Amino acid sequence: SRRDFTVNAMAWSPTRGLKDPFGGAQDLKAGVLRTVGTAADRFREDALRILRGVRFAARFRLQPEQQTYDAMLQLAPLMDSLARERVYSELCKLLLWATDRDLLHYAPMITQVIPELAPALGFDQRSRYHAFDLYTHMAHVTASVPRELTLRWAALLHDVGKARTRRYDPSVGWTFHGHEVVGGRMVPKIFASLKLPQNEKMDYVKKLVELHLRPIALVTEEVTDSAVRRLLFEAGDDIDDLMILCHGDITSKNLRKVERLHANFELVQRKLVEVEEKDAIRNFKNPIDGDYIMKLFGIEPCRTIGELKEYVKEAILNGDIPNEFEAADALMRGRAAELGLVPRE
Repeated sequence: SRRDFTVNAMAWSPTRGLKDPFGGAQDLKAGVLRTVGTAADRFREDALRILRGVRFAARFRLQPEQQTYDAMLQLAPLMDSLARERVYSELCKLLLWATDRDLLHYAPMITQVIPELAPALGFDQRSRYHAFDLYTHMAHVTASVPRELTLRWAALLHDVGKARTRRYDPSVGWTFHGHEVVGGRMVPKIFASLKLPQNEKMDYVKKLVELHLRPIALVTEEVTDSAVRRLLFEAGDDIDDLMILCHGDITSKNLRKVERLHANFELVQRKLVEVEEKDAIRNFKNPIDGDYIMKLFGIEPCRTIGELKEYVKEAILNGDIPNEFEAADALMRGRAAELGLVPRE
């Protein structure tokens, strides 16, 4: 009688069979999510049950009956007092199964525990490129990517900085310049609020949020080898996931523009393969390192070493020289001579 939902209040005995005092089997068959007893009482006992209810509904395709849904909605603020680790655990389970309809239907509960998403609800993007309000767009993108947890977190948060960056420019209309940068800065704060470690998973989500516009920029502009090299360099091993996120972002935009964007997106993908095979940029490592420069010129660590390495890196990414030691060494020596450095050899 103190269990949360009827479908979760059944027991089986090998000798006595099913024990189902609250009709859980019938509710499960009918696709109904119902609390045991009064919904408000169950949720006040443990507010995490509200989020668990959302997760059960998404995972097992259940529809909360009206009293249960009303109580979930009304008592959602109680989740503010929950241990954040418990909230994060439920959110992860939910994200793996949620469809876009789930994310929209249960938006009041989800934004209660991720308040940074709340400004996106009903947020009119006022753009010819978007067919939906901001939260709906984010829900569509999240549901479009594979059920890989960190990728889904990146999809859910990819436009989280947009509401903070809306500005009106009389020449072009409403803009959201820099929202990917603002969103990237928000990711560590969101992870910290959920008591998550600042680890490689957070770095992955932050990177994808910061870079999610880069492939789209290539889709809408000239796809040069230099631009593709820089994208490969910045995304590294996460380039494939970034392109998946970009594809979902494109697909949920204005439907009249999707076909053209898809054609350009396929061009970018082909170009990525070509450049990667030719230049080996995905796991880029500068052919010239600091130890080599210090030994060559007999100098101590200083800013000039970083300048020389950056000079070589930019030349490779621009396609001025191949990604090879001999070419990089010759270029670096020439630049070092301009700076007054003489090799000891």
